[in-house]
Amino acid sequence: MRPLFLLAAVLFLTGGCASPSPVPGFERGHVNPPVADGAAYLFDNGTAGLPSVYLKVDVDEWNRLLLAFDRDRKTRGSVHADLSFVKGKEATVVRDVALSIKGNTSRRRPEGTAGLLHRRDSADWHHCHFGVSLDQYRPGQMVGGVRKLVLKWFKDDGNYVREMYSYDLFRRFGVWTGPEDVYVKVYVYVDGDAAPAYFGVYQMYEPYDKAYLDRRADRFGTADGNLWACNYGSNLTAATIPAIQEEDVPGALYELASSSTGIEAARVQLTDFIEGLATLEGPAFHDWIGRHMDLDLFLKTYAVYAGIGMWDDYWNNNGNNLYLYVDSPSAGDYRVYMLPHDFDNTLGTTSAVGAQTDAVTQDPYHWGPADITRIPLVNKILAFDDYRAVYTRYLRELAGEGGLLTYESSIARITAWQDLIRDAVANDTGEDMELVDVPAYWGNHPEYRVVEDGPANFFRVKTASLLEWTAGY
Repeated sequence: MRPLFLLAAVLFLTGGCASPSPVPGFERGHVNPPVADGAAYLFDNGTAGLPSVYLKVDVDEWNRLLLAFDRDRKTRGSVHADLSFVKGKEATVVRDVALSIKGNTSRRRPEGTAGLLHRRDSADWHHCHFGVSLDQYRPGQMVGGVRKLVLKWFKDDGNYVREMYSYDLFRRFGVWTGPEDVYVKVYVYVDGDAAPAYFGVYQMYEPYDKAYLDRRADRFGTADGNLWACNYGSNLTAATIPAIQEEDVPGALYELASSSTGIEAARVQLTDFIEGLATLEGPAFHDWIGRHMDLDLFLKTYAVYAGIGMWDDYWNNNGNNLYLYVDSPSAGDYRVYMLPHDFDNTLGTTSAVGAQTDAVTQDPYHWGPADITRIPLVNKILAFDDYRAVYTRYLRELAGEGGLLTYESSIARITAWQDLIRDAVANDTGEDMELVDVPAYWGNHPEYRVVEDGPANFFRVKTASLLEWTAGY
C-alpha cells in the first residue's frame, strides 16, 4: 500500500469557483495528484516562478500557538492547520498538519506581544520560523516522501541568500548529505480574516528526520541507523557521554531523533564512537576513523564549511549546529556522517568566537581551537598528512580558477536568485523589506559584501585567502 501522498489536491487556479476561498487550492481537488517526484516538485527553485505556501489556521488554534510561546519560548508544541502549496497554476493541499514555531536564539512570536490574542483588523505580524509536520496528526501523510518542512525567514541576512547559497554549494560540490531547499512566499491565514497575511520570502527546507533518511537510503546504505540532533556543547568528548539522551529530555546534548534500535543500543553505539575518538592514537586512530567515517565526504564537507565562512559550527563553536547519522544498528560496525546544518551566519557575517575573529581570512587548518581534548574529531583527522592532503585538494578546487566559490561563478547564481525574489520581498510584517548587501548588524566585520564587487567582496577575499593558506601544503 503506497503512503498517502496528499489528502487533497491539484487545482488549476484558472478553473473558477462559485465562492472562492482566500486560500488558493481549498475549493476542490483530488487524492494522489499525478506528480512523478513530489520532493523534486517541492524543491524546484525557479523553473515555475516563485511558489507560495499558505498556512490556514483556526483562530483558536492560532491563539493557542501564541500563548504556548508566552509560557515557554522554547516550546515544541504544535497546533492544527491546513497547508496549500501553490506552484504555477497548480495548488497542492494537505489537511490537518501540525504547525509549530521553530528556531533557537532566533525564535519569535509571530503576532503581537506577550499575552495578546489575534487581532483581526490590526494584527501586528512578525517574521518567525515555522515548522510543519505533515503526518503528526495523520500518520502516513506526506508529499513525495517528505513528512516535515521548515519555513525559515532570512534573519539578519539583507541579501536573502546566505543559507540558500550554502546548501546549493554543498549539492553542486557533491556533498549529498545536505537537505533540499527552495525559495517560497509564505502566507498565514487566520480563518475569518479578510485576507491572508503575507509574511514575505522564506526558505523552505526538509529537516533531518526518518523521511530524509528514507529518501537517501541508497546513499547511506540503510535508513535504519540512528540519527542524533546535537545541541551546543556536543563536542564528542568523553565528558559529554552522560548527556546522550532521548529527544526532549532536559539537559540532553545528544538527542535521538530517529532510531531503529531504541535509546539504550543507540547510546552504546555513540559512546563507542566518542570513546574511540578520545582514546585511540597514531596509526590505530588513522585506520579506525577510516573505517567509521566516510572521510572523503567529511573532508569535502569541511572544505565547504571553511569556504563559506561557517564559524558557528562543531570545530570553532564547541559542537554547535551538529547533526550525526550512524548508518547501522550495530554496536561496533557502523559509519558516522556529519550532516550540514544552519548556515545563515556565513558569507561575511563573522563574529569573534572560538579561535576566530574573521571567518573570511581564518586559517582553514586552524578553523577552531587546536585543543584535541576539547575538539577531537577534526583536529585528530587533520593531523595525518594523507587526510590533510584531501582537505587541501578540496579547498583548492573551491577557490581556484573556475571554482564554485569564485566571484564569477557565485555572482551568476546569486543574481538569478535575487532577480527571482526581488519583487516579492516587501511584506505585511514591515520587516526586512528590501535586499540590502550588508552582513548582520551584530557582526564584527561590517565591511564585507556579497554582491558588490571590490576589495571587500566576500568571494574575492575568501578565495584569495584560501589559495594563500593552502600554498604551503
